[in-house]
Amino acid sequence: MSGLLTGFSTFVWQVLTARRTLLILLLWLGAGAVLGRLSAPGEHPAEGLLLHVPGALLPFAFWARFGLRDRAAALLGAGVAVALIGTLVAGGGFGSMTCDPTGSTESYNRPGVGRPVPVHLGGVLGVQADDESHVALRLAAGAVEMGLARVSLLDGREQTLGPWQVRYLKSVVGEAPSRVRVHATAEGQPPQDLLFRQGQQVRLPDATVVALTNLAADYGQGLGPAAELTITGENYHRADWYFVDAPDLDARLGTGKWRFEVQAIDPAQTIVVDVHHHGIPWAVAAGWAMVLAALVWAGTRRTEAVA
Repeated sequence: MSGLLTGFSTFVWQVLTARRTLLILLLWLGAGAVLGRLSAPGEHPAEGLLLHVPGALLPFAFWARFGLRDRAAALLGAGVAVALIGTLVAGGGFGSMTCDPTGSTESYNRPGVGRPVPVHLGGVLGVQADDESHVALRLAAGAVEMGLARVSLLDGREQTLGPWQVRYLKSVVGEAPSRVRVHATAEGQPPQDLLFRQGQQVRLPDATVVALTNLAADYGQGLGPAAELTITGENYHRADWYFVDAPDLDARLGTGKWRFEVQAIDPAQTIVVDVHHHGIPWAVAAGWAMVLAALVWAGTRRTEAVA
């Protein structure tokens, strides 16, 4: 058994000290980086084979080829190791997540063999439409907020959300209703075209407050989309359902002076975002600083030797 281990150790040492090993590992790592650049996020082909294997072997090849007694070479290998570890951690855990403004989620999907693998975010993600071009993502564990990110739907820039990095990918029209368009009229007042989401309220010119309290994609399974509006005026307060496809059922003849017509109920628009670990960029910077120091050190020694 010991002979077998000795033979294997000798073989590994010969491979690591071979002149072409460093070149092969660098080309190997470069090919993986190019393929990863050309691939969609989270879809890197053979990630472990093309990145992790040469990344793990490269520092040992430096140390075996040049020797640990050569301090510049040892520092160079250590710098490469630190930079690669920081890079792998920072870029690891790629996946995608569907964010629904009408609900919350606790995990994202990471590509796996045969089917995506759900990965817990470490908290509950809440989604809120900020404006037409941004959404606000809030990650919290109970009452503790872990991160808050305002994600742009236009430029696709990465934002930090607690221990994660997120980036907008695309929008998908969902099935659940999300917002309502209402036309309001009253004698002596200019007509009002209102657009608001569930839970929002709008103040009309005479201080009447209109709130969207409920939405239904098909009220009563046959009456079509409908919205429940709560209207609060100076001397009255009422809540009525208003129907898009059945206006004769609307409670437009209530006690208030305002009349409301629901013109459209828009479906919820969910967004899909890229997710990956936030990583430790300082480790990458420290590793490359060590590599630079080792090269300067080796260059200085070579100059002194020539002189």
